Amino acid sequence: MELSDMTPKRPYLMRALYDWIVDNQLTPHLV
Repeated sequence: MELSDMTPKRPYLMRALYDWIVDNQLTPHLV
């Protein structure tokens, strides 16, 4: 992940967080 990819809108960040929560078998409170 390069600095050029760091934009104000980062939907992939929430997606990655959601996937991380699911992978850890935790309750995905953030949808």
